[in-house]
Amino acid sequence: MTAAAGFSKTKSSPWEEAIFCINDANVPWNSPGIGLRRGQSNKLTVQAPWLNGTQINLGLVSDEGLVIRASPEFGEWVPENGDKAEWELTPDNVSGRVRLVFFSRKFEQIHEFPCWVLSSNLSDEGYATLGSTVTPIPADAKKFWPATGRTLNFRAKPGSPIAGFPLMLKVQAKQPGADPVTSRPLVMTPTTDQEWSLTAVAEAREVAFDLIISGQGMTPLTVSDCVRFSSNLLDYATIKLNGVEVPADGARFKGDTPGTLSVAAKPGGPSLDSLYLYWEKGGGQLNGNDFKSDPGFTFPNDSMTWAITCPARTSGEFALRIRKVFGATQTSFRCLLVP
Repeated sequence: MTAAAGFSKTKSSPWEEAIFCINDANVPWNSPGIGLRRGQSNKLTVQAPWLNGTQINLGLVSDEGLVIRASPEFGEWVPENGDKAEWELTPDNVSGRVRLVFFSRKFEQIHEFPCWVLSSNLSDEGYATLGSTVTPIPADAKKFWPATGRTLNFRAKPGSPIAGFPLMLKVQAKQPGADPVTSRPLVMTPTTDQEWSLTAVAEAREVAFDLIISGQGMTPLTVSDCVRFSSNLLDYATIKLNGVEVPADGARFKGDTPGTLSVAAKPGGPSLDSLYLYWEKGGGQLNGNDFKSDPGFTFPNDSMTWAITCPARTSGEFALRIRKVFGATQTSFRCLLVP
């Protein structure tokens, strides 16, 4: 017996009571599909209380002509004396798409699974990209700044039928603590879109991690050596006033005397690209409108140096905040204005 095209799952079907497994891994009855390892033997089982004493049949729909050997054979009615039926399926060593269709003598409803015949190694079928590019991820591109988002995609290699196959993402941090990035869809949740929107968590520490993409019964693909940078700018830079590092108790400015504020990147740290400078009210009655900066406050600055002029004949306390243009990496520090 050969299954015909066009079969569909039936709502409220007795098949919903069945437990399906492929190579001993459970497959939900409403799964968007199952995977068979090409060129290898695959064990398919179905278990249900109503199987005892009836006959069951497994059909194959192979629109692409993909060859799969089955034992018992496709279309053979198999008498069952228990509540479990089992087949051994061995596809040729070629990737492709088929459908597996279950029949029972006990009722008219059938149950169908879309089925991908794939390599046992996910990297044989595709590769990962970050952002809109379609090229594999370069080694230096796996960097995430806090509060910034990036899109991780799994892209099929030419000729691979893996598009639409459910894949999951796992974030594996190399230090204790919470995951360094969040994901939509959630990690360890199968998605047929094969795309994840990642957002780096803002946290004052640097974390190394791997992104692991997996599919049912396949060796995962690992995007290794990713880094989520710290949200503390002082982990990567030194703040200086007039060439001297700002001390822990704050920077001291003189009224009506220009001061040069600069950010010096620490050796071996990441590129900071461009920074914002913000004036923030401190504990006194100073007015931010009386302070001048060149380049101006809140303007992106690639030079990471500002000439700051404070109002004359007054004193008080204020704060300055420096933040990376892209992301949440920043630092605030106390400032004192003396006459």
